[in-house]
Amino acid sequence: MTTATGVKRQVFFDPQTHLVVKEAATVGGVEEEILYDEYRTVDGVKLPHKVELHRGDDKYDISVTRAAINGTVGERVFDFRSNHKSNCLI
Repeated sequence: MTTATGVKRQVFFDPQTHLVVKEAATVGGVEEEILYDEYRTVDGVKLPHKVELHRGDDKYDISVTRAAINGTVGERVFDFRSNHKSNCLI
């Protein structure tokens, strides 16, 4: 698929579950791969609770500890100046 900004992404689906398991793209000249795992149902929607982001030589492990569908998000979540932690809890 091609995003609105012109980035071409390959999207891979699990043949049994039809859930997205991987995305791959070149973003800003850097190879990027996103792996999705540990899908759980939240309010009737399957969401990945483990995400691995590979960008160039960097790897980021993302664990979702809580998810809500159409939940209320407070303004302080977007105040990144006051939150200098390496973990982002939303």
